[in-house]
Amino acid sequence: MKRIIISRTDNLGDVILTLPMAGILKQEMPGCYIIFLGKAYTRPLVEACKFIDQFVDVENLSSIQHPASRISLFIGLKADIILHVFPVKEIQKLAKTAKIPLRIGTSHRW
Repeated sequence: MKRIIISRTDNLGDVILTLPMAGILKQEMPGCYIIFLGKAYTRPLVEACKFIDQFVDVENLSSIQHPASRISLFIGLKADIILHVFPVKEIQKLAKTAKIPLRIGTSHRW
């Protein structure tokens, strides 16, 4: 079973446009586990989506002061893939440090 993080940490409208991606992933990879990394205020909307299995609040993640603790939290997600739909440099570095094997982002941002 693949564990996939969809990282979309910007605004509500953008999150709405990203949610169908989870449905497509579930269709193409039955049995995959989808983790959505987003802002706290988008949580109710994301959790209402039947294709999302878990929500992780990026603001809680960012509030963890010790870098090793943030890395541990990310490692604990046991993700095989992270999709940086809205690339954030800090999250990209965290995913790399946590050794998520497949890290996908855009070619136009860090």
